[in-house]
This record gives sequence, structure tokens and C-alpha cells, in this order.
Amino acid sequence: MKDQVIVLGIVMSNHNQEIKVKSLLLSAMLFSSAICFAGPEDHVQAQTCYSIKEQDLNSVSEFAPKEICFEELSINTNNDQIYVYSYFSHFQKYLKELRLTSLIRQTEDSFSYEAENVFFEQKERHCEDGIKLTLKFKGNVDFMGQGNIEDQKLSLVQETKADVCHSRAEVSVFNYIRTR
Repeated sequence: MKDQVIVLGIVMSNHNQEIKVKSLLLSAMLFSSAICFAGPEDHVQAQTCYSIKEQDLNSVSEFAPKEICFEELSINTNNDQIYVYSYFSHFQKYLKELRLTSLIRQTEDSFSYEAENVFFEQKERHCEDGIKLTLKFKGNVDFMGQGNIEDQKLSLVQETKADVCHSRAEVSVFNYIRTR
């Protein structure tokens, strides 16, 4: 009886069987912990991406994102805060500074919103040229503040001036289209 070992309610009479069971349990634990972590390839699938239309690519500033991808959009309707999340850090500089400019209750179950982020502004000294780039989001969220990331409207407003002291801005609006 002293050679018997109880593992998970199973009486083992051989020390080698105990080692095999422990190895099996350890392998199962390692495998289950490995699948709990999402890697970058998992986030690519979760992203919804919007891109500047191909015909507009030559007109858009080099400082503007040609594509924006994110996997979550929500609005805290109590304090008018928007949260847009992308796993990939190069999109965060465009998303984390978004500010709500409008939040209107459409029905009992939904709100419409508008948000924007001036992410680039360059003004040269001595009345030279300047450029200002603003990313705009527009869409709807449900009564809980959750947005359908596949049904948002994104645009880029590009304001350029040949002479910041004496000329009016030339404003161009470029719409993003959902690409994936």
C-alpha cells in the first residue's frame, strides 16, 4: 500500500505512472495558459480598418495617416468621453486625443456623435506656408455607449495655407472607406 499514490482521485501503484500524470497535467496547464494570451496576429483579425480612397492618396499630406485601424469604440455618455482602442501603437496617436464635439440622443436606444483630433499643425515663421490636419469621426452608439466599429464615418480635414499671415486656408476633406 505504501507504493500507491492518489492523483486526481486515481490510485496509482507505480511511481512512473505518477510522473506521467504529472507531466500530462503540467503540459495541459502550459497549453491552456498559452492560449489565454492574444498575440498581434489575433488583434489584426479584430481590427476594422478605414483607408483614404486611392484617387485621393496623392493629394493627402505626407503627415496624414493613409489608414486607421481600431478594434473598439465606446462613449461614456455620462461624462462625454470617447474611447477608441487599437492594439497597434502607431494608430494610438490619432485615436487617444479624440474629443467629442457633439453627442445627441437620437432615440431611447441610441446616440449620434462627432469627435475630432487635431493631430498635426505646422506654422512656419515669417508668413510662410502652414498645414493643419484634423481627423474626424462620426457615427452612432447604442444606449450603453458602444459603437459598431464597422459603421463609422471617418474623414481627414486638411487645411493648407501658402502664406499663414495673408492667405485664407484651402480646405480639403478626404473620406476614409472601410477596407477590412
